[in-house]
Amino acid sequence: MSAGTAGFAHPEFLVETEELAAQLDDPELRIFDCTIHLIPNPDIGYTVKPGREDFEKGHIPGAQFIDLQGDLSAPHPKLRFMLPSAADFAAVMGRFGVGDRARVILYSTTTPQWATRVWWMLRNYGFDNAAVLNGGFQKWAREGRAIETGPARPRPPAHFTAREDRKLMVGKEAVLGAVGEPLTCTINAFFMPAGDGPKSASVNIVSNGPISPLMVSLSGTGGIPAPAISPSATSLPFGTEALGFTTAAQNLIVTNSGTAPLTVSSVNVAGANPASFSATNGCTASVAAGASCTIAVTFHPAGLGAKAATVVIDSNAASSPTDVTLSGTGAADAPRLTLIIPGNTFPPGLAFGNQGIGSRSAPLVVKVENTGTATLVISSATLGGANTPSFALTNGCTSSLAPSASCNLSTTFAPGGAGLKSADLIIASNASGPARQIGITGTGVVPAPAIAVSPASLMFNYEKIGTTSGMQTLTVTNTGGAALTISSVTLGGANQPAFQISNGCATPVAAGDTCSISVTFDSPGAGNKSAQLTIVSNAPGSPTTIAMTGLSGSGAVVAFSISSGASSRFSAIKTRHSRSLSLTARTSCMRAGSSDFAPGSNVRRRV
Repeated sequence: MSAGTAGFAHPEFLVETEELAAQLDDPELRIFDCTIHLIPNPDIGYTVKPGREDFEKGHIPGAQFIDLQGDLSAPHPKLRFMLPSAADFAAVMGRFGVGDRARVILYSTTTPQWATRVWWMLRNYGFDNAAVLNGGFQKWAREGRAIETGPARPRPPAHFTAREDRKLMVGKEAVLGAVGEPLTCTINAFFMPAGDGPKSASVNIVSNGPISPLMVSLSGTGGIPAPAISPSATSLPFGTEALGFTTAAQNLIVTNSGTAPLTVSSVNVAGANPASFSATNGCTASVAAGASCTIAVTFHPAGLGAKAATVVIDSNAASSPTDVTLSGTGAADAPRLTLIIPGNTFPPGLAFGNQGIGSRSAPLVVKVENTGTATLVISSATLGGANTPSFALTNGCTSSLAPSASCNLSTTFAPGGAGLKSADLIIASNASGPARQIGITGTGVVPAPAIAVSPASLMFNYEKIGTTSGMQTLTVTNTGGAALTISSVTLGGANQPAFQISNGCATPVAAGDTCSISVTFDSPGAGNKSAQLTIVSNAPGSPTTIAMTGLSGSGAVVAFSISSGASSRFSAIKTRHSRSLSLTARTSCMRAGSSDFAPGSNVRRRV
């Protein structure tokens, strides 16, 4: 028991910051940021926002972010934060590298209830080796301890055994029953500090029971509202940069970990080599409690050799001024890592869009180019983040790159489940600045068929009554990601008997495959005929309809053609009886003598 946890009824469930700092190298240690933000929403009460964005701005080294709603809640149409099944909980813990022998430390950057919720869930499923960080991330940052930025470092998967035998949860019926039960009662305790500093008290319950009086300890800390400043890093190393060049900016995230607005009055660069560094102040407005702002810092060496300086942040926090050390080396030649990322997302990243569960996308390729004047060495290219298993990386950058040379990093997306998936492509090299990071997103969707029919309509030219036209074919393509099943192909419309179909789509059509439906025209009567072919399938938007037209009559068919700009005469056609001959022009407009033939018109002439 440490001095910080003294006075608690169960200090074994808490860990102090100095204890955690001494354990960071323990291979069995797993640290989780459990932060959730509840944003007021007048329509639904509140909106749940996971604290992943804040996590990537600054977290305890080696920590992972666990989404209490997205990772550790069972889906429900109306309720949030429902307890997942034992199997689902075990799968999530195993994916985050929590094995049966692990030591788990939990914290949150807002109220501790999110960390204690995950602690309770672990105990509910039989895992006791977990503790909550006393004072949370605020205390860790306030003490100036090491802070990492960016996505979490991936942990190897582990086996977690869930044992649901603790009986730590009851249902609504049990609670309602207890309220009306004369053998139970409820005592509520509230904390309203009368002054600054730690406070303690106890609730003493005197009864005629075997344990009387029964004492319950109470503790809390009162404080006068005040701002507190917590930078995301205490130092920014820039590596080596060539003279005449400027590095990419490193973002220093300044968080107000206090309880009153933070005002940053100035940001300056001081120290031995201030001319080699620049700081752009993005903290000109007041920073609310729990909010953050950004100071962008760059390195542009003013000469050869090692350079050092300090960013000095003046504010209304009690610890002001806040110093962040800067370092870099100026060289005549240096490599420069330039990334060419496909697409036009902002910030630049890889966006795969929707992808069917169980299928793999086409690759998106990031081009890595050395735009510097010395050899570029890519020491590693890895995937990290919340949904790393849904993405795969092919690393084509395993050898050094001479100036102007390039290589490719190819990433694919194969979602293991529905919903938005995200990860990061992390590229470490000997170029200046920290490892480069590219966000990756994609959405897993349940595979579904999709139908496309070509052509979109059928037109049969003139056909003599009693004869059958040549066959026309409709090609049906499954453009979706699941098997297409066509349950029926039927004819309808005004002149249905004039058309006949042959259905070649009676069996399921695999994704990307095709089948055919054949149609012929054989009208029992003269004139223009029309009908409709209807395809019923399991594709969204079913049914699919195709319009069909045809022309029939009892007369002869005369085929002719006239070249553009030329004229023509019709030859006489002998018939056994004097009657009208129906001529159909289905070409472009033509002039023959004084008669015009419009496309598709029927012109009657006595012959």
